[in-house]
Amino acid sequence: MLKLGAILAVLLFFVSLASAQEFPFDVSVSAGPLLSRSTSGNQTTQTATKTGVALANIRLNFSKRNSAEFTFGRSRNTQEYSSNPYQYRIQDTITEYSGAYVFRPFRWHNFRPFLLAGGGALRFNPIPAGTTINLIQISLPTATETRGTFVYGGGVDYHITRRWGVRLQYRGLLYKVPDFNINSLFTGATGNLSEPTLGVVFRF
Repeated sequence: MLKLGAILAVLLFFVSLASAQEFPFDVSVSAGPLLSRSTSGNQTTQTATKTGVALANIRLNFSKRNSAEFTFGRSRNTQEYSSNPYQYRIQDTITEYSGAYVFRPFRWHNFRPFLLAGGGALRFNPIPAGTTINLIQISLPTATETRGTFVYGGGVDYHITRRWGVRLQYRGLLYKVPDFNINSLFTGATGNLSEPTLGVVFRF
């Protein structure tokens, strides 16, 4: 009970700080490509197909330079594993839940560059109908996995009007590569998802 009260007190403190700003909140939706690098370990090489990602986030603005950002993201791709003589392909959906500190160092005309860093979770949910071994569809006892992630990045907001703007940003996510609870797919490697996106922003 005391823990819940402390959390509520912290949230109320942040909201009170934000309420002093002209626009204490902004929300945005954006989209772009989802890219990842190849990783290897345990005699297994892992890659992922290129796809798209959709993001929705809300920022709580404490001051002109400091904000907290909360992001929800969704994408779908195919994880590929090469472990001689087998080639595994597992289609999955990736759901992102993350939070980050956002720092805006300066403003130049209508441009507001920013840097961000934080953490969260990536949930990898396999799609059984999209699982193959050596291009032959097969049933595997795959399981959904949630991986912790470190989030980093930066970008720029361009204010079109006092309330509306566009956001160009890059977000990177470091995480432990999933194996879907299949021992032969374990690499122990650290993956990196790249999310360059363009979106719209509304301030209120």
